[in-house]
Amino acid sequence: MSIRFSESDVRSMGRAAGGVKGITLEKGDEVVAQAVVIPDAALLVAGENGIGKRTSFDEYLVQSESGTRRQSRGGKGRITMKVGEKTGGVIGALTVRDMDEIMLITVGGQMVRTFVKDIREAGRNTMGVKLVNLDPGDKLQAIAPVIMSSRKRLRLMLRAEVIFRQRRFTTSAASLPSGGRSADSANDGRTSSKPALRNAEASPV
Repeated sequence: MSIRFSESDVRSMGRAAGGVKGITLEKGDEVVAQAVVIPDAALLVAGENGIGKRTSFDEYLVQSESGTRRQSRGGKGRITMKVGEKTGGVIGALTVRDMDEIMLITVGGQMVRTFVKDIREAGRNTMGVKLVNLDPGDKLQAIAPVIMSSRKRLRLMLRAEVIFRQRRFTTSAASLPSGGRSADSANDGRTSSKPALRNAEASPV
């Protein structure tokens, strides 16, 4: 389960204070992660059997008659992953963007580095896809973001923008016939040349 609410719903307290309830847990359940909601990002959730997915933060809003709203602090929350024997229990969650990379760490010491863009985005109430191939008896223990420099992040953003522009230009160019002329003008040119050819063949030598 997961719950989305505003930071302002949690009042400021001293170090020794017990705090306030963020989510009401079912028997045997426990909190495994917290994430900051960013508009252009998604929530990546992973299970102990190496299964995971990305889900838009918009899916954690509640639909009501007055429109979309956040959940209330202290509620039971909404399903964030369809857990079962295939997925195992949820072991972590991260706020991620397409350009990010993450590390997957298993109990047996295996580490895998992967791009977030290679992980399919899916709805809340789904299982997801395989993130890592586990050895028999091994389990996924943690997921962590790969911290990159601001310069590298900027390069990746510019590269993504260039690729987007190239694809858009290619799609636009492919919509026109060869030479940039319309189909009608190309046909007109072919039609006008045929009478002249017939006249030349008919004239005596």
